[in-house]
Amino acid sequence: MLLTLTYLFLMFLLFDFICKNYKNFKNRKLNGPKIALPLIGNFNIIVKDGMPHYTLHKLSKVYGKVYRIWFGDMMTLVVSDPKVIREIFVKNFDNFINRPSGLWIRALTRNHSNLVFGRDDHWKNMKSLIGNLLSSTKLKQYNGVIDREVEGLLSTMNSIESSSQIFYPKKYFKTYTLNIILELVFSKRISSYDDCLADEQVQNILNYVDKVLTFSFGPHRFIESFGVIFYLFMKLTGKIPNASKFIDPVYQEHISTLDPKKPRDFLDELIISLGGGQTKEAIDSLLVLSSDFLITGTETSGSTLEWLFVYMANYPDIQEKVFGEIKSVVGSKNRVTLTDRASTPYFNAILKEVMRIKPIAVLGMPREALDDIQVGEYFIPKGTQVFPFNYGVLNDPDYWEHPNEFIPERFLANNHSEQFLPFGAGPRNCVGSSMALDEIYLLATNILLSFKLSSPNDQPIDDTELFRFVVQPKEYGLTLKKRI
Repeated sequence: MLLTLTYLFLMFLLFDFICKNYKNFKNRKLNGPKIALPLIGNFNIIVKDGMPHYTLHKLSKVYGKVYRIWFGDMMTLVVSDPKVIREIFVKNFDNFINRPSGLWIRALTRNHSNLVFGRDDHWKNMKSLIGNLLSSTKLKQYNGVIDREVEGLLSTMNSIESSSQIFYPKKYFKTYTLNIILELVFSKRISSYDDCLADEQVQNILNYVDKVLTFSFGPHRFIESFGVIFYLFMKLTGKIPNASKFIDPVYQEHISTLDPKKPRDFLDELIISLGGGQTKEAIDSLLVLSSDFLITGTETSGSTLEWLFVYMANYPDIQEKVFGEIKSVVGSKNRVTLTDRASTPYFNAILKEVMRIKPIAVLGMPREALDDIQVGEYFIPKGTQVFPFNYGVLNDPDYWEHPNEFIPERFLANNHSEQFLPFGAGPRNCVGSSMALDEIYLLATNILLSFKLSSPNDQPIDDTELFRFVVQPKEYGLTLKKRI
């Protein structure tokens, strides 16, 4: 029996090896590694240094800005040419409307019931629904939410400064962005910034987000056969990320207290829009859409804020210059508001430069070719996974002078709109970008107005990246000194 199973497994490996490399041969006009291994494809190359985006960037120097590589079972096109990105995701959007599927994606999204991994007409319906919630008109109704959270965190930072403690941005920025999402979506919030990480519900949410991000990139995600085994193991051991345990009670509470004429928050609006939220399809969508808000709304904005203050501490001259700009704009006021944004071009340039040099989504969100298609000089076969390689575009010396240097001034004379695509391109770009930029702007400018920030040991803060599909800094601390 064992001998038979071994023989079958070896035959499967041989068959898989032949299939992958025959496909490479058929598409040999696409540059890329010549040999793909059975099961893992080119994962041996991609993950060998622990930083896949660095490796993929190096490979682009060998194979060009558009090249083929195997992510496990998925033949993948890595694209770091902004013109080709627009050709694919804007001009040929209909052929690349969907994201790749797979067992893990179906499990985490209740068979594509959410927005991020929704497909075809369901995605269009979800995009319209969420786009309406996050429109500038609708968000004006909730302006006070961000303002209150800014005040709450500044008050906590004042207490930390007064007691000469070290300020640790990670937990506070995560709490800030999480509070905004909790209040907008569920009319809930964490009671105090001081004991935020002691809150059991907060820990459950953050652990869920952490698991989803961890499981979003790895062999189980791209190797279907391995994914099945890994999924069964995780299911049997109860370790599959599950948002229901903390979202379902809130959903039930909203259903029982809903007033269709007076929606309190996004969840009320979604329940009303989905006809009362009582069908299985509606319940699935509500749960995974709520999960979308928690994951995308906390991790990306929070990590961007963390990177921003790494650079403010490491570049004190730039910090002083932007403080001067903010102070001159605010005048006798003691707070920055969104109406001041047009008057703070230097801060706006700093934020763009942070998002360029440390893009959170280094790989971008992938798409899948529905049919064979010719895009310029590149033939893309049906079923190919396509990654818009954000890190490659944003760190390419062909587009950016001295790309490894932090130079906010590059955005003062030129907005680099052709190459600067932090939120994606085309109809499937990030629908929450406006809200994310608002919450980052209001908190960051008011912190810079209120405090001088520096490294506790007078050494540059470590800007080494931690990779988990999103890129984050290592945890660090700051010394605060009041300015106003």
